Amino acid sequence: MSALLFGKDTLKKSWADVGHLAKTLSFAGLLLLILLYYFSMAFRGYTRPPPPIENHWGWTTDGSLAPAPTHSYYALLSESLLQGKLHFLDEPPQQLTELKDPYDPDANFKFRRYHDACYYKGNWYIYFGITPALLLGIPARLLGFSLRDDVAVPILFWLGLLFSLGLLRAIVRLGDLKPRFWMWVMATVCLALCSAQPFVAARCQVYEVAVASSFFCFFAALYLLFTGFFFDRIVPWRLALGSLFMALAVGSRPNAILHGWIVLVLAIRLYRKRAQLSQEQYVIYQVALCAPYVVMGYCLGLYNYLRFDSWTNFGFRYVLAGFDVRLLPMFQFNFIPPNLWFYFFQPLELNAIFPFFHWQSSYPAIVPPFYCRVPGGGILCIAPILLILAWFPLSVRSIFKENSGVRQQTVLWLIGALLLSSLLQVLFLTSALPYATMRYMIDFAPALVFAAVIMWFYLHAQQPLWGRFLALGVTIAIGVGCAENIALGMAGEDDYFRRFNPAGYQAVRQHFEFIERLAGAKPK
Repeated sequence: MSALLFGKDTLKKSWADVGHLAKTLSFAGLLLLILLYYFSMAFRGYTRPPPPIENHWGWTTDGSLAPAPTHSYYALLSESLLQGKLHFLDEPPQQLTELKDPYDPDANFKFRRYHDACYYKGNWYIYFGITPALLLGIPARLLGFSLRDDVAVPILFWLGLLFSLGLLRAIVRLGDLKPRFWMWVMATVCLALCSAQPFVAARCQVYEVAVASSFFCFFAALYLLFTGFFFDRIVPWRLALGSLFMALAVGSRPNAILHGWIVLVLAIRLYRKRAQLSQEQYVIYQVALCAPYVVMGYCLGLYNYLRFDSWTNFGFRYVLAGFDVRLLPMFQFNFIPPNLWFYFFQPLELNAIFPFFHWQSSYPAIVPPFYCRVPGGGILCIAPILLILAWFPLSVRSIFKENSGVRQQTVLWLIGALLLSSLLQVLFLTSALPYATMRYMIDFAPALVFAAVIMWFYLHAQQPLWGRFLALGVTIAIGVGCAENIALGMAGEDDYFRRFNPAGYQAVRQHFEFIERLAGAKPK
């Protein structure tokens, strides 16, 4: 009857519009659920209340360790910046300034008002980058709010996810990959959960704000640079914003400077295309691409110089911690094997006690001197979809052997760029410090997982004959990775959820008691 009234073509178009609207709404709902999940991880309540800001929280008066605060160092920094200061407005205790060696942990432990903050020439600083204060702290303060770490981390992770999905959509358009809707859903869940984000969001402090900010800025930069350079026409404002965000990533985490080669490669490609452009266009494009990165880099160097009298010193050696940071060994080759193990291969413990997947700190060899084992799980364990990247060399060989189109080559070029940037981060992290921690995975894991998702979409488009087997394998890998990451996020670092919020832990655990009973296990 409907076909008789409206005609078959009109009816098909109407149903197509309804289907498109339903997919759009369901996808928007999925993104909203992910944001709420991030906030649920940050707000679960296992972080104990902070003492008043006027009291030092690093240690109590009797020398015992005090609880971590929920107030943000970035809120303090934002307040200082608005008043024209680069250091905290709070002055260090006079007893600390009178110490012969203020960096001696045995002498300063009662006066470390801000744990892991920098003390230099009578002022408190933070060695964490300034970018979160610029992006969130100052705007929040101007609106009458004080930035909280447990608000900043979910927002930054979610915004980074949105930019990564925008980049993925641009790659799909360029390469004509045509993934199905359910693949988009699986890819979104994978990008949101399978790069240690739940684990990091479950412990929101200044450290996590810095890595989340770097993650957001990096994917914002990739999206803007890719969409501004690789389509029919070059868009200068996208290049400029992409370059700026690439520099802001360095302002979040200094090791993000290892991503800067991407701007250099694009500048070289633009130089090779200069014959196709007018002189004015070429100059505008190069300035838009390079100037923001260079200018922001200069400002970051000046920021360091005004604080620590050095253009390249971020203040790490001036940190007051539970040990003398000046004696911390760095950049040693013998750190690489154990760090590679913990970052990539450390398995999780699977048992019948909620949340069933638990971190470990086992190492099958002898660790080097000064090395600190930090519990966690390797990225190959918590993101098994990375195994699909084994097809990348074969795809590169095949596409260049067959002289395929430029667009397909560009897709593989981007996968290679992500792998190279991740490799540079891994080389830095594994050699720089005598420990591996899961929050530093955010420096390289999201790029690897994103590359794996592109590889999946690419193989699905190129190999339709065995696409069903590929889809089954990827679905299982994403499902396992999501379960492991959610479990690690639920437990939190050092089993924080069960220890600091036992009522909340029991409220969640009771829904899974039937699994424990079937296995005959008793909760801890």
